[in-house]
Amino acid sequence: MNGPRKVLQVLVAVFAFTSFGFCSASAFYITRDGAGSKNGSSLANAAACDTTPGVAQGSCAAFNSSANWGNGSTQIGPGTVVHLGGDGVAITAAAGASGYMTFHGSGTSGNVIELLFDAGFSPAGLNSPYWCCSLSGGAINLGGNSYILIDGGANTPCGWNTATNASEGTCNGSIQGTANGDGLATEGETTGIFSSSCNNVEVRNLGIYNLYVKSNPALGPVSNSISIFVDGGAATNCLIHDNDLHDNYQLIQVAPSNNSGTISIYRNEMYNMNQGLLNYSNASITISTFNIYGNHIHDMALWDVNIVGAYHHDGVYLTYPNGAQTISSLNVYGNIWDGKAQGVNGGPTQQSCATSWFYMDGGDNVTAGYFYNNVVMSTTGCTTTGGGDPMINWGINSGTVYVYNNTFVCGGNNYPPGGMEIDQHSGTTRANFFNNLFVYCNRFINLTASPDTYNPATTGWDYNVYTNANSGNEWSPQNGCCVATLSAWQSAMGQDAHAQYTSGSANLGGSYENGVQSPLSGIIPQSNSMAKGAGLNLTSLGIAALNTDITGASRPPTGAWDVGAVQYGSGSSSLLPSPPTGLSALVQ
Repeated sequence: MNGPRKVLQVLVAVFAFTSFGFCSASAFYITRDGAGSKNGSSLANAAACDTTPGVAQGSCAAFNSSANWGNGSTQIGPGTVVHLGGDGVAITAAAGASGYMTFHGSGTSGNVIELLFDAGFSPAGLNSPYWCCSLSGGAINLGGNSYILIDGGANTPCGWNTATNASEGTCNGSIQGTANGDGLATEGETTGIFSSSCNNVEVRNLGIYNLYVKSNPALGPVSNSISIFVDGGAATNCLIHDNDLHDNYQLIQVAPSNNSGTISIYRNEMYNMNQGLLNYSNASITISTFNIYGNHIHDMALWDVNIVGAYHHDGVYLTYPNGAQTISSLNVYGNIWDGKAQGVNGGPTQQSCATSWFYMDGGDNVTAGYFYNNVVMSTTGCTTTGGGDPMINWGINSGTVYVYNNTFVCGGNNYPPGGMEIDQHSGTTRANFFNNLFVYCNRFINLTASPDTYNPATTGWDYNVYTNANSGNEWSPQNGCCVATLSAWQSAMGQDAHAQYTSGSANLGGSYENGVQSPLSGIIPQSNSMAKGAGLNLTSLGIAALNTDITGASRPPTGAWDVGAVQYGSGSSSLLPSPPTGLSALVQ
C-alpha cells in the first residue's frame, strides 16, 4: 500500500523542484546605491549598480554579475522584469563606460527578460560623459541574446504621434551622453545600445540623447557613433518603436548578416543626425519583411559639414557594402520627413548638402516595395547647384515599387531638390505610381540616373498632381532627360493620362515651413486645391493603412480620393497609421 503513495510523494517533490527550484525571479530591482539587504528582491532591498555609493563606475555591478543570472528564484532569467531605478536618483556611469549593463542570458517565448526604466526613475536615466565605444559595448549590451525587452517606461511612449502631429510625450527613461561632441570633453565615437543580433528583441519608449553633439562643421566625420546598433546575426521580430532619438551620427543601424524575418522601425522621433536609420547589409541575405512607418525624421542640418563628400547625409539609408540583400516586402508609410536637411549648424552656409530623406542604393532587390501616405518636405534647398539627390531616391536592382498618395513639398530656397527618383540597375524595375502630389520641385520625377543605360519599365502611372514647377526640366521619363511640360511627359511615358499640372499655388492652406506651424496643417488641400478629388480610389488594393490618410482620417470607400498624404478636411482624427499585419509583441 505504500508504493503508490511513495510515487506520488516523488512526483510532488519533482514538480516542486522543477517549478520553483528552476524558476527565475519575477522581479529584480536595481538602483544606483542599492538599499536594505541589496539582494534585488524589492525596491527596499534593491541591488546596487555602484559598489561605492555615489562613485561612478564603468559597470553596473548588480546587473553584470553572473551570480545574479540564472534560473534561481532570486536570479535574472526568463520572465524576470528588471526594475531599474524607481528611487528618483539617476545613475551616472564613469566616462568611457562600455557594456555598462550587459545581458548574460536570453528569455524564452512568452517569458522575455525585460529591462524596465521604472516609473519615478527621472527623465535622466543612464548618464555618462561618454559611452564607449564605437561598434561595441555602450550603455546597454544585449550580447546577441534573444527574447529581450528594453522599455523606457511602462505605457509611456515618447516617440511620434502622426495623428496629433506631435511628440507622444516626455520619455520616462533615457540614455544620455553629457560631455561628448565637438569641442566638449571628449570627441569620441560612441554607442548607446549594442547587439550582435536582433531576434525577438524590442526597444521601446526610450530616449537616447546627445551621444555625440555636432556643432563644428570644420571637424571631420565621427562615422561610428550609433545610438541603437544591431551588428550581425539575424533580425527576426526586431522591433524599435516609440522612442525619442537625437544628436548622434547615426540613430539606428540594423546590419544583419544572416537571413532575417520581420524588422519594424515605427513611431520614433529622430533628429539632429547624419543618418536617422541605416540598413547596412553584412552579407547577401534575405529579409522577409522590413517595416518603416509612423516616424518623424527631421532636421539634419547640424551634420552638414565643410568637408565635401564627407557624409552620405540621409534620413533613411539602405545600402549593400558587403553583398546585395533581397527584401521580400518593404513597407514605408505614414512617415514625415521635414525640417532643415542642410545648412551648416542650421544656418545659411551650405557645403555637402543632404543626399536624400530616403535613399536606397541600387544593388538590393526588393520584391515588393510599398511607399505610401508619406509627407516629404524640404525647407532648405541646396545652394550647391546639382548638390544632393531627390528627396526620395529608390534605387534597386530589381523588383516592383508601389508609390501611392504621398505629398512631396520641395519648396526650399535657392535650389530646391527633386521629388523622387526611381533607378534600375542590372535587373528589371517596375513602378506603380498613383495619387502623388508634388509642389515646387526642381524636378518632379527622375526615372533614370543614366538615361542611356537604365530604362525601368512601368506598370501603371496615373492621377498624379504636379504644381508650381521650378527648373524648366520638370520630368525625366525613362527614355531620356528631360521634358518641361505635362503633355510632353504624358507622351514620353504613354501614361499619367489623368494627371494635372498648374504653375500656380497648390492651395494647401498654409506655410510649408517646419517650426512655427505644424507641417501637416500647412499641406492640407483646401476646397479650391487641384488635389481635392483628383485621385483614383484605391480601396480595392486591400491595404488597410492606405484607406486612411497619414492622420488616420478615413478615405471614402467609393468615389474619388484626394491626391497626396493628407486629405481635405483632415486633422481631427485621433487614429494612428494602421500597423502592418504579422507583428508579434514580446511581452504580455
